[in-house]
Amino acid sequence: MTYEIRKRVNDTSFLIGIKLNSVEFQEGGFTPQECRDLCVELEKHGIDFVELSGGTYQELAFSHKRESTKKREAFFIEFAEMIVPELKKTKVYVTGGLRTAAAMVEALKTVHGIGLARPVTHEFDLAKKLIDGTVKSALNYTIDEQDFGLTNIAAGTQYVLFRFRHSLPAAIRDLARAISMHLGKLTFVLCTRIRLVGKGKEPLDLGRPDHKEAFDKALQQFQNDMANNVDGSKYGYMDIDGVRLEPYGTPYGAVPN
Repeated sequence: MTYEIRKRVNDTSFLIGIKLNSVEFQEGGFTPQECRDLCVELEKHGIDFVELSGGTYQELAFSHKRESTKKREAFFIEFAEMIVPELKKTKVYVTGGLRTAAAMVEALKTVHGIGLARPVTHEFDLAKKLIDGTVKSALNYTIDEQDFGLTNIAAGTQYVLFRFRHSLPAAIRDLARAISMHLGKLTFVLCTRIRLVGKGKEPLDLGRPDHKEAFDKALQQFQNDMANNVDGSKYGYMDIDGVRLEPYGTPYGAVPN
């Protein structure tokens, strides 16, 4: 594939990367040492960067397996430490678990770059705020981050409040329906946030009790509606009621008494 891409794209600045899921190199699969050797071969074949990230739906790997990785935040940093020294040109990135600027900077002592996923569904401008020093970490919120299905749903609802100001093509609506039917609880947190931003609203602050309560009520109603959705006419993610939603870019004030 790399050779065919290079043949068709006559631009030396065009980068080709590959994502490797760490659980593929654990029990029942390649060993970490074999993954290291694979990365060396990928470099020989012109891969510009490798992203080390999560796993499969059977074992997502977005959790801390050891106390040492919990302290360093990055889920796959120890995995990367074995690979980076063997590569001369290919860059290595890690995605998963990083929440504080300090841990991100520390990770960059090992890898060439880091990726952010769920945190930026809560704060779409998180990278800017980290770089200019406005904040030193991602938001803390009351939802269990180890519940991957729930946080995914919250993110999606946030985005749609911003993005869905206009009608979407039927193909996108069908995709949303398929996603909503098959993804787990964590997905609802992520997708709820995305839905909010899609409507031009500031994402929920799930560290606030009133926002968390509104989310829980909406999720319960949505699950009841979907359980009775015999003809499949309902799809997507839920709307949030019961709290004042600020326009996108407007911070929420103090929690009301």
